[in-house]
Amino acid sequence: MKKSYSAAVSNLKSSFGTALPLIFLLFLNVPAQAGSYLFFREVQIVGGYFSPVEKVEFFSMTRYDAMQKPGIGFDYLQRISGKQRDWGLLALQTRIVYAPESTSDFQVQIYNAYIQYKQHLTNFWLGHNRPASGLSANLDNHALLLPSPAMLGFGFDRDWGLGASLDYSSGDIAFSMTSGSGMPLLLKKNYLTSFRISHGILEVQNYSYGFSLGYGQILNTMGYKLVDSRLHSLRTIGFDLTYFLTRFENRWDLIVGQYSAHTAVLIFWRSGINFLPENKLKFEIQPVYALKDGTNNFSFASGLSYQLTPFTTARVMYQFHHDPGTQSVVFQIYYYK
Repeated sequence: MKKSYSAAVSNLKSSFGTALPLIFLLFLNVPAQAGSYLFFREVQIVGGYFSPVEKVEFFSMTRYDAMQKPGIGFDYLQRISGKQRDWGLLALQTRIVYAPESTSDFQVQIYNAYIQYKQHLTNFWLGHNRPASGLSANLDNHALLLPSPAMLGFGFDRDWGLGASLDYSSGDIAFSMTSGSGMPLLLKKNYLTSFRISHGILEVQNYSYGFSLGYGQILNTMGYKLVDSRLHSLRTIGFDLTYFLTRFENRWDLIVGQYSAHTAVLIFWRSGINFLPENKLKFEIQPVYALKDGTNNFSFASGLSYQLTPFTTARVMYQFHHDPGTQSVVFQIYYYK
């Protein structure tokens, strides 16, 4: 037992050793006159019952997916200012999660880790951020149970690289050049270029839609796991729409193209309705059709979330996958303050 504990501590230190140089580089050269900051603490408890294995597991999707797993973390946002105006933003969001598939039973996960430079209506970023593609370009799914298109194998929730966007009166134009490896930074001649143009400001007009293009040679990763070392050609075109009407929320994402010489299709719909004052209770359904690697798959998820306190939310999700015929019921307590 003592030897096992020592090995776990050693591996956890090794994981921190991997993350610390990045954190150091992010904070390097931040001006002394940097302005105010926001610091959020995060605690997450996740577990569910999965069939056909008929056992309780401590994750929401699969063993190797980065989201969601029990863990603690923080979300740090630093405004960077000059003498006359704000010119940038530094963001770092990271967790330590329970991940028994890793060598130490724990894993350091880095979500946001980028520096953003703002110049009038133009934004430039460098680091680990969202690629300019589809619904995932604006949907913050890091705390939610229902899986995003990226978790279903279409695109990356976060990727390493750089990007730029230009805001105009009723939307934006965004471009990114990233590694095409997702959560880990892997360099095997892989790359991903993404472009998205959108119309509508959700907070003002209650709708937003966009057109996306994707092209590259990407790696097949699941969370931090490299599934295989081959490069997979990717060519996609997509349309996404978000529309809010009173208490109803609807999000669609349609992606068609080619992945490793096979036709790839995603038809994604997430619909929700809010109840109670301040929308404390939400019920959602999410049917998805996916064609990838020559395999058709239909999945369905439904979820219920309730805001226990201003900082704590309880969630439950039922999920069914036609292929390979699995079902799961997952519970989550999420604290963010």
